[in-house]
Amino acid sequence: MQESYLEACLEAGFKTIKNRRLNAVGKCPEYTLMDKPWKELVKLAVLETEIPGQDEDGETIAPSPRFRRGRRRGRQQSTIPSPTDIQSMTEETPALRFALLLVNKFLHAEQWEEGDYASLEIELREACLAQGVHSVWHEMAKRSDLFGQFSACPVAESKFTSKKKTLDLSEVAIDPFDAASCLDVFKSIPDEQYSAEDLVAMKRLIKRLSSGKWPSVESNLLEFEGNLSLVSLLIALNTNGATDVILERLRKSNKSLAERYELALILTGDSIEWSDDYLTQNDDDLGKALLKLAWLNGPLDDMSPITSQLEIGLEILIGAQAPANRVDVVRWKMLQCYVEETRSDDALEIIQSISLEHDSDASELLPLLIQLNHPDAYTWLGANMNNIDEGGLVSIAQEHALPTSLRAKALVLLRNQNGEGWAEVQSLAVHIFVQTLDLDELATILLEDELAIPTHPFETLIVAHLLSANHDEENWKLARSARKKALQVVQSTDVPPSINEDEHKLLLLLEGRIEESVSKLELTDTLPKKGILAVNQIVNALSSGGSHLVDEKHLSNVIESLEEGEMTDMGEALLRTIVSKLRLNNVRLSLERGDDTTQVISLLETVLTQPSIPYPIVDGVRELMYEFDLGIESLVQWYQSHHPRSIWALLAQATLDASKGKNLSAARLFKRSADSGEFAYDEEMMLYRKALIHFAFDKKWGEAKQLLSEHPNLRAAITKRFQLYLDVSHKASIQETAQATSMLKNFVKRQETIVEETEEGEKTRTKTIFKEDELDLLHTYPDEHPKPLPKEPFTGRLLAATNALQRDYRTQSSKSFDRRYRDIMLMRTPDAMEVHTLAQQASETSPLDALRILERAQLSGRFKDRNKSFANLELVLFRRHQSDIRTSDRRYLRHLPLKPLVLVDTNIVIDALYQRIQEKLNRSNHFEDSTNQRSHFAGYLLYLAANDKVDLWLPKVVRSEVENITRSIDDIRSRFENALVDSEVLESTMSPENMKSIVDEIILDFSTWAGNSVEIETEAVSDEVKSSMDAFLTQHNEIYDELTKMRQHYDGKNIRTEIDGKKIYPQHPDRKIMQYASVLSNRPIDNVGSIVVATHDGDFTVVARAFEERFGFGIAKNSRTLKQWLRES
Repeated sequence: MQESYLEACLEAGFKTIKNRRLNAVGKCPEYTLMDKPWKELVKLAVLETEIPGQDEDGETIAPSPRFRRGRRRGRQQSTIPSPTDIQSMTEETPALRFALLLVNKFLHAEQWEEGDYASLEIELREACLAQGVHSVWHEMAKRSDLFGQFSACPVAESKFTSKKKTLDLSEVAIDPFDAASCLDVFKSIPDEQYSAEDLVAMKRLIKRLSSGKWPSVESNLLEFEGNLSLVSLLIALNTNGATDVILERLRKSNKSLAERYELALILTGDSIEWSDDYLTQNDDDLGKALLKLAWLNGPLDDMSPITSQLEIGLEILIGAQAPANRVDVVRWKMLQCYVEETRSDDALEIIQSISLEHDSDASELLPLLIQLNHPDAYTWLGANMNNIDEGGLVSIAQEHALPTSLRAKALVLLRNQNGEGWAEVQSLAVHIFVQTLDLDELATILLEDELAIPTHPFETLIVAHLLSANHDEENWKLARSARKKALQVVQSTDVPPSINEDEHKLLLLLEGRIEESVSKLELTDTLPKKGILAVNQIVNALSSGGSHLVDEKHLSNVIESLEEGEMTDMGEALLRTIVSKLRLNNVRLSLERGDDTTQVISLLETVLTQPSIPYPIVDGVRELMYEFDLGIESLVQWYQSHHPRSIWALLAQATLDASKGKNLSAARLFKRSADSGEFAYDEEMMLYRKALIHFAFDKKWGEAKQLLSEHPNLRAAITKRFQLYLDVSHKASIQETAQATSMLKNFVKRQETIVEETEEGEKTRTKTIFKEDELDLLHTYPDEHPKPLPKEPFTGRLLAATNALQRDYRTQSSKSFDRRYRDIMLMRTPDAMEVHTLAQQASETSPLDALRILERAQLSGRFKDRNKSFANLELVLFRRHQSDIRTSDRRYLRHLPLKPLVLVDTNIVIDALYQRIQEKLNRSNHFEDSTNQRSHFAGYLLYLAANDKVDLWLPKVVRSEVENITRSIDDIRSRFENALVDSEVLESTMSPENMKSIVDEIILDFSTWAGNSVEIETEAVSDEVKSSMDAFLTQHNEIYDELTKMRQHYDGKNIRTEIDGKKIYPQHPDRKIMQYASVLSNRPIDNVGSIVVATHDGDFTVVARAFEERFGFGIAKNSRTLKQWLRES
C-alpha cells in the first residue's frame, strides 16, 4: 500500500511547478497515510534531488540549493533511518530498504563507511534485481538520480488486484453504543476497503476514539455503501447523525443485520411502540445491548415479561445503575410473579430491596403483602410508610388483614396530613389507637375535638386514666374535663370491640365500680395463678363488706405476675394504674396513722417506676408530698427529666431539701414557688410560711425579715411568739442586742390598774409590770416545734432580758416559782424531788404554773427515769384544778391525756356524706383524683373518734346546713359528675328518704361530744363575743379582701358578709363557728386539751395562727395539720 501511496503522491507532485510540489504532495491524502521514511523519499523525488558531486580533493559538494530549499522547514535531525537501522529492518520490502540505503550513501556520505555497509548494499540490490520492484521505483529513478539504480530492476507483478476484496460484516453484532466495541470493528476493516481520503478520515476517527469519547466526524464517513454502511450507522448512532438513509443502504446489503441495529434506534427513541418480542434477543453483544436498551428505555407499564425475563431485566438495570424508580417497578413486577408462584423467599428478598418514592401509590402493593403475609414484609412496609400517598394510607388503615401497628402508623401519617383521607378514617383511628394503646394520638383526637368525646366515651376514659404525665399539665386538665363529659354518656354507649371484656372490667374498677361484673374478672388466660389470686383479694377488699385495705403483698404479686402473664398492653396498663392508686391510698393511711415515713417514701418511689406513668399517679404522689412534707428523691428526678420548669419541680426540690436539712435552699425554693402566682392565695401564704420557718432553721434572719416586710399579711399565718423569735434573733444577729432585749421586755410588759383608798376617796392609777413567768415560758419555745428551732441567739437574749428585769425589781414575782425552777435546772444534776415539791407548792396558788413546770421538766430530757411520776403528778393536779384552767391554756400541756374537741365545718361533713353515698353505691373512693381526695380527712376524723382520740361536735348551724342538703342535694350530686354511676341508681340512692337516713347517720357519727352545746351556742352569739370576733376579722381585712377576690373565680363560693361597709368577710355560719370555737377555748371543758376547727375553708386556714394566738383554738384542714393537736397515747 505504501508504494501505491508513493505513486499517487508523485503523480500529484509533478502536476505542478517545482516550488509548489511539496505543498501539493502535503495535501494529498495518500501522503497522510504514508509512514515517515516514505514521506522523506517522496520529498526527495518531487524535488528531483541529485547525487552530490566531488571537488578536486575528493570532498563531497554540498547539495544543490533545490534540496536545501526542500528542507528549510526545520532543522530537525533527518528522519531517514541510518544504515544500522536499515540493516535491522525485517518487515519492509527490499526496495524500500535499498532506497533508504542509497539516500544515506549519497546524501550522508560523511557517515557512510563502505566497508561496513557495502555488503548490505550488494544484498539489497541483488534482491531487487532478482525479485523485481514496484513500477513506482522506475518513476522514482526517472525523477531523481539518487534512485537511478532502480531503473535496472525489473518491474514485479503487483500483488494487489484492482478489485477490492468483498467485505463481510454480517457477523458484526456488537453493542452499537459501546465505544470500545465500535473501535474494534473499525480497526478490523482492511485499509484497502477505503479510499485514501476515507481511510485518512477513519484513521483520524480511530485515533480520537481511542480516548473513549466520540469526536466530531467528517461527513464522508457517513456515506459508505454496501457492508461498510454498517460503519456509517455505528458512527451516526453515536454522533447524532441522520440514520434513515444509512439504514436503507445497510438494508440493501444485509437486511437482517439492519433490522437488528434499527431496533437500537427504536429503543432509544422518544416514543417506543412496544412489543414483548423485544425481550427475546440473540445471545451476542448486540442482543445484550438491545435487551439493556429495552429495559432501560422501554415502557414498563406496557411490558408483560415472564419471571425469568424480569430477573434478567433487574440484573441489567442494577448493573447499569438505572434510576431507582425504574428498578423498583421491575421489582414490583417480579414480586407479583413470585407471590403468584408462591416463591416466598424470593418475594421477601425483592420486597426488602425496594425503596418507595415519595407519594407512591400502594394500591397494587397491599394485596401482594397480604397474600405473602410475612412479618419481615410488614416491617418493610412500616419503614416505607412515609412515602405512600394519601389513598394508599387510607387503604392500609382500613385493611383488617394487616397488623394493627401498621394500620396505626398509617393513621398517624394521615392525621399529620389532615386532609380528606383523615376525615374518612378518623372514627376508625380511635379504635385502632386503643388497640395499640397509642395514648398520645388518642389524646390528640379526643381532647381537641369535643364532638369526638360523646362518640367515644370509653376511649376518653382510658385517656383520662392512662395518659402519660410526660404531657403538659394543660393536657391533663383537658383530659379531666373530657372524662367528665364522657361519664355523662358512657353508660348509654356500647363497649367498643377494641376493648375486650377484661379491659372493660378493669376500667370499671379504676372508675371505682365495685360490682358483680367487676368482681368476676376472667384473667385465667392472661395472668398466672398467683396474679389471679392477688386480683381477687383486691376486689374482695374493695367490695361492700370488705376491709377496703389492700395488703402490699397482694399488690406486689399482681405486678410480678404481669411479667409472667400475657395481658394486652391496655389491660396491663390499667392493672398497673389500679395497683399504683391502691398504693397511694395505703401511703395516705400510713401517714395518717403515723407510720415510719422511710417505708412510705420507699413505696412512693416504687409507684414512680410505673412505665409511662399516668398523670393521675404523679398528681397523687405530689399531693401526698405537698400535704405531708415528704422529701421524695424520685419525684424530683422525674420532674427534672420531664417537666423541669413546672412549679411542682420547685416544690418537690424544696421539700426534698427540707427533709435533708438543706434549709436555706428549701426556704428560697418555697419562696420562689409562692412568688410564681401558680397557687391560690391561701396556699401561697402557707408556702411563704414554710419559707420563713426554713430561713429560721438556717439562721437567715435577714431573709426572713425581708420576706415578712414584703408580705405583711403573712404575720397572720404565724404566731406572735414566732414573730418575736424572728425579730429578736435578727436584731441580735446584727449586734443590736439592746433592741433585741427590749423587744422581749416589751412582749411581757403589761399595764395594771390599781385602786387605792385615800382620804379623798378611791383613786386609780396605772402600774407597769413585766410578766416574768411569760418570759420564762419562752425558754422552751424553740423546742416546742416538731423540729426544734435554733436556740441562739434567742435564748441568750432571753437570759439578758430576765436579768435586766430582776435588776429593775419591777417584775411580777409569780411567787418565784419560775425562778426557783430555773435555779434547779442550772444544777449539774437537777433533783427531781425538788421539781416535784416546787410543782406541789405552785399548784396551791397558780395551778397552771405548776402544770407548766412539770411540762418543762418532762420536755427537758434530764429526768427520763422520773417522767412517769411527773406525768402522774401533772394528771392529778390537772384533775384537781381543771375547772380553773381554760381550754386554750391547756394546748401546751402535751403530756396530759386530753383529747382535742373538734368542731366540724360543713364542708367536712359534705365530704363524709359523699363518701357514705359511695358506700351505698358500692363504689370505692380509692381511685378518685386529687379533686375528691379531700374526703379522706372526713374519714380520718371518724377513725380518730372511733378510737377515742378526739371528740367531734357539729354545732347547730352546721347540722342545719347538712340537714338542708336533703332538700337541696345539688352540691352532692355535682360531686358524682366526676364518677361513673348509673344515674337511676344514684337518684334512687339520693332520694329524700334515703338522704335523710344517711344525713342522720352522719350527724350522729360526728356528734361524739356530750358537752352542753346549747349553753355554748347561746354564749357564742352574745354581743361581746360577736364584737370580739368582728374586731379580729377587720384586723385582717387585707387577707379577707384577697380571699374574696380569689373566690370570685369559683361559682357559688363567694357568699360574703359585711362589716364596716366592706362585704369581704366570711358568711354567717362560718362566723358563728369561729365564735363557738372562741367561747369553747375560753372555757374549762372537761377532759378536753384543745379546741380545733376541722375545715377546708381558706377563711379559717389562712389566718389559722392568728386564731390560735388571739383565741387559743386551732385550725386543721387535713390529717397532718391535725396531728399537732393530738396528744401522746
